[in-house]
Amino acid sequence: MLKEFLNEDNLIICPNILKEKVVKELNDLFVSFKVMDINEFNNNFFYAYDINANLYIMANYNKSYKESIEILKYLYFIKDIDYKIEKLNELRNIKNSLINNNLLKENILFKEYFKKVNTIIYGYNLDLFYKELFKSYNVNYIINNDNYKNIDVYEFKQMEDEIVYVLNDIIDKINNNVDINNIKLIISKEYNFLLENIFNISNIKVNLKLKTSLYELDIVKEIINALKDNKSFQEIIDNLNINKDILKKIITIFNKYIDIYSNPNLIEILTYEFKNTYLTNPKYNNAIDIIDIDEIDNKNYNYLLGFNNENYPSIYKDNDYLIDEYKKILKLDTSTIKNKKERDKILNIIYNSNNLFISYKEKDLFNTYLKTILLNDNFNIIKDNKIKYNFSHKYNLRKLINEYDNYYKYNIVSNDLTNLISNYNDFKYNTYDNSFKANFNNLFKDKIVYSYSSLDNYYNCHFKYYLDNVLKIKEIDTDPFKKDLGSICHYILSKYKDKDFDFEKLWDKEIEKYNIRNNNLLLLDKIKNELKYDIDTIKKQEEYSKLDNYLFEKEILIDIEKDAKFKGFIDKLIYKEIDNNTYVSIIDYKTGNYHADIKKFKYGLDLQLPTYVFLIKNSNLFKNVKIVGFYIQKIMNGDIKFDIKKSIDDIKYSNLKLKGYSNSDKDIISLFDINYENSNYITSLKTTKDGSFQKSAKVLNTDEINSLSDLVYNHIISANKQIHAYDFHINPIKLNNEIIGCKYCKYRDICFRRDKDFKEIIDNEIVEDYTNEEA
Repeated sequence: MLKEFLNEDNLIICPNILKEKVVKELNDLFVSFKVMDINEFNNNFFYAYDINANLYIMANYNKSYKESIEILKYLYFIKDIDYKIEKLNELRNIKNSLINNNLLKENILFKEYFKKVNTIIYGYNLDLFYKELFKSYNVNYIINNDNYKNIDVYEFKQMEDEIVYVLNDIIDKINNNVDINNIKLIISKEYNFLLENIFNISNIKVNLKLKTSLYELDIVKEIINALKDNKSFQEIIDNLNINKDILKKIITIFNKYIDIYSNPNLIEILTYEFKNTYLTNPKYNNAIDIIDIDEIDNKNYNYLLGFNNENYPSIYKDNDYLIDEYKKILKLDTSTIKNKKERDKILNIIYNSNNLFISYKEKDLFNTYLKTILLNDNFNIIKDNKIKYNFSHKYNLRKLINEYDNYYKYNIVSNDLTNLISNYNDFKYNTYDNSFKANFNNLFKDKIVYSYSSLDNYYNCHFKYYLDNVLKIKEIDTDPFKKDLGSICHYILSKYKDKDFDFEKLWDKEIEKYNIRNNNLLLLDKIKNELKYDIDTIKKQEEYSKLDNYLFEKEILIDIEKDAKFKGFIDKLIYKEIDNNTYVSIIDYKTGNYHADIKKFKYGLDLQLPTYVFLIKNSNLFKNVKIVGFYIQKIMNGDIKFDIKKSIDDIKYSNLKLKGYSNSDKDIISLFDINYENSNYITSLKTTKDGSFQKSAKVLNTDEINSLSDLVYNHIISANKQIHAYDFHINPIKLNNEIIGCKYCKYRDICFRRDKDFKEIIDNEIVEDYTNEEA
């Protein structure tokens, strides 16, 4: 189709998704051509800009980085006139200011080139703004005219039936010598898991389009924390132990902003970049590709699944930075026009496609779906599509189990059950072997980096470690509010000792970096007040201490063996160097209650505080370390238990006292708490009349503290040895008849643990209840 519009010198403006298709089509022709999308055209025809334009808008107009991007996108269409609308006039002023400061770069040569070149608009139905702009230029539009023909659409009761039907059809085509590389699937994300699972059973690989941003990776959260700790880009990169593809993307982002490293908005900008930079999906050879509907090529066999209202057409709402009323003035498409264009586009693609199979489902395991509003008299709905079960014994057995479940639970007898039983009459239902079996080959190519949480996983249950820390299975976080809130609070708590610390300003600045939902705003205000109270109280507590140096959010990484490292983040270190010795107190913030029994440490349990001792004593952070104490400090004490004998302030103050273990050497503990005899800083720290510590006081001598560090080291070595031997069997720990290993495990419903799987320990010295509150 493009060939009809070509001259000697051509500019093709098309969406990014069509660029590869255009280049393939024109590469063999002896014509000159350039290909760009509409954003690249805007940068060349109107102006280009760099990060300095964003920074200028943020600094001079009090805008977020995300807002600055939106503003720059609309400035192409803003004229130097009085719009008599505050928002549009603000955009005009911003544009003029950017021009005056030479922050918008005009490309005169491109404008001259555009006057002469033969321009083809392909795959776009442009706004009125562009259509009027292009009237005086040599511009051609390629538009697929509706070819109104009857289209068959297949209806299925269940998503699984839809997938199996399509799989059978694909297998038939492959058996008839159709190249698998000429078979394409168009699916929405709810199909990914089930489709891949069913196709894998038939040994057919699918290249899924999984959209995972860098920001979702734990390592990127650690990078952001390191930046808050003023680490340089190079220092961060040198300590990264990740695959080359991810490292390359991170370095690319760093290189874009290396010149603004000291800018106060750097973390906000990088966070936006990480959220909008996506991992490259691994791609199989000789596999079926997932494509978008825009990429349909009549040379291929295309299968469009999920032709439901939830997916087709996409719905645009009037919630952009500029509302529809303002877009009309700028001659840009409103949401109403966009929705009509979207409907027309999809119907055009379908009417002009050959070898296109279309289907929809009525429900899956969790949801019901509506057929798309695009269906009209040109579509023939084909129902009662029979599923064949001749492509995979594995799938048939899985289907048989499902049918048995329906029979025994709900007394449902289906035709599928009858047919499958006749072919698998020796199948034994309701039997299983839950033991974990897998063949590993060089599973760990790089050093394993352990942390307290991964070590805790392993000692709670080896299988839990495998799922969490090897496979890295994660729950979908539909509302990241709790995690974001933790990041905000920890960051502000790391800054309260700064000379220019201003709680209100810092809080407001941090909140802007996160997308907080409206339903959380009331709670957010409550949290803000609690955090401010906590910081004020912590400052009062610290008046009892002679230790006057602070480190916050400190990351420590230690080599253990040739194949292992241990890493930890410590929220706060308070220390002082005296007579060539460094006296250090370790504090970790928690939002929940924490109960740790030193007697459990020998089983690898509750080791968070001892791991901090191990990190401090085995790093080069301080010389001649003397551990004063290691503590948990519970913040966010909004929900308090009232005591008629105490005021609310007394209760809240008491809740903020440190909980943990102190050095029993009074010369040492007095450096941290001058009132250690009846401490207002540390929970239960008191002395009797004879000067000895009360029984309730949690104190250890220096040798006992040092032995805890050795204990942690031995636990790391032991776990590392077993992990490298691929010991991931199901063995949740059961301590004094309490099933600790499963207590907070998100996998407890899938391991089918049996009594014989438990690692049982009886220890009568342990009397405290085990709790593991979220940090």
